[in-house]
Amino acid sequence: MARRYGKNRYGSLRYILPVIVIVAVILVLWLRNPNNTHANSDNTDTQTTRNQQQKNPPSADDDSSKQDLTSRTTQKTPINKQPDKTTESDKPKVQKRIISAEAQKAFTQGQKACESRQYLQAARYLSDAVRLGLTPEMETQVRKMLNEASDHWLFARNIYEDDPFCLNHRVAGGELLIHIQKKYNVPYELIMRINGITDARSIGVGTTLKVVQGPFNAVVDRRRFIMSVYLGDLLVRTYRVGLGKPGRDTPTGEWLVELKQPNPAWTDPDTHIRYEPDDPENPLGERWIRLKGVKGAAVKRTGFGIHGTIKPEEIGKAASRGCIRLFNGDVRELYDMLIPGQSHVYVLN
Repeated sequence: MARRYGKNRYGSLRYILPVIVIVAVILVLWLRNPNNTHANSDNTDTQTTRNQQQKNPPSADDDSSKQDLTSRTTQKTPINKQPDKTTESDKPKVQKRIISAEAQKAFTQGQKACESRQYLQAARYLSDAVRLGLTPEMETQVRKMLNEASDHWLFARNIYEDDPFCLNHRVAGGELLIHIQKKYNVPYELIMRINGITDARSIGVGTTLKVVQGPFNAVVDRRRFIMSVYLGDLLVRTYRVGLGKPGRDTPTGEWLVELKQPNPAWTDPDTHIRYEPDDPENPLGERWIRLKGVKGAAVKRTGFGIHGTIKPEEIGKAASRGCIRLFNGDVRELYDMLIPGQSHVYVLN
């Protein structure tokens, strides 16, 4: 029995050993396959994550990083801010200009007079409205209406009833336009323009002319860059002007019209370049009205005047050397209204 048992035991091992070897070989081959690394995946993932964290630290866009930044921010010591003590009364307020009842009434009456073509009456009402004070929008509108009204009652041939400034003059023997100018304190150029005269020598004895009793005066507003021309207390023209640049400001005060020149020659005092009459490069343009300071900061100031321009884009700006510039068409018209020795120009802030 003992011999049989031993023989059977070793016989069975002879069959089992090959199976064990085959299984061992298969296991070794399986472990060497790179597609089957699940056994080490946890360790590998952990190590990979650590390496990525070392190479790419968390940014502020990551949720975990945001939470960490928030916690650090909330832990800062708060800054003691003073409460805002500004009240509504301390805040600057934009106030709209409120016109008086008298100004509103004058504006309304002047507007109605213009619509009914009673231009002299309109000029009276609207001039009062400007004097009493209007909103900027209303004043702009009124000045346009006054310019239009003047075209009819002042610069046209007809004479309105109760017109205190315009009248008919009958030319006497030996009388010239220069004589009429002196009599009425108005330039002969304006008499010619109103009456459609192109040649002063064509006026004959007995000719009836419309004349204006002057003088005209002007007021320059440095802040708004406008010139207002008055005949008595009536505002008859508004012009935009250019004025002196900083450091060479147009002096305030009262000026007297001293001399007038058409198409003037001019020598630049800085460059000594001379510009001849009718030169398109002449900075004075087509007219020169020399001024003499008589009151205020204008006293003893020389070299100032009113003239045209070759730089129309600078009208409405502080860009001149101190003189008052106008568009060439406007300065021609103004030239015909201001008379030397009589007309004054007031420059105000």
